[in-house]
Amino acid sequence: MITKEQYIQSLVWEIQIIKHLAEKIDPSKLDYRPTPKQRSVLELLQYMGQSIITSISANIAGDDKKYIELSKAKDSITYENFIEKMDAQAKFVQETVGALSDEDLNKEVTLFGNTATLAMQLLGVMRSVAAYKMQLFLYIKACGNDAIGTSN
Repeated sequence: MITKEQYIQSLVWEIQIIKHLAEKIDPSKLDYRPTPKQRSVLELLQYMGQSIITSISANIAGDDKKYIELSKAKDSITYENFIEKMDAQAKFVQETVGALSDEDLNKEVTLFGNTATLAMQLLGVMRSVAAYKMQLFLYIKACGNDAIGTSN
């Protein structure tokens, strides 16, 4: 069983890795997308730059509409402000998740038809962040940056 503090520390670490990867992006490759229906590098950054706040806020509220509304913030995210947006998400995680009580974490939440305790929903956020981190890594490699590897 992990503690709330360990969860926060782990999610903030994932954010730090994502920021490190973002520094490896060649700005001339922001339009790269593996296939026509997949996100471009920029669209992936825009999603990642707001998805943690969006997902955690919607789960705490137990409100699908809140997720949809907050996800519109992606339009304000650029390559140039991505690091700042990730820093804001790290601060949000520390403050918002840090303020949750055990009672809060044990309450059942339903979001998009998935019902689980808030703690389990938050673990889903962590899994999602890790998956999108890997996608970003693969995009950067596919764009020709062969200088990055597992240590990145």
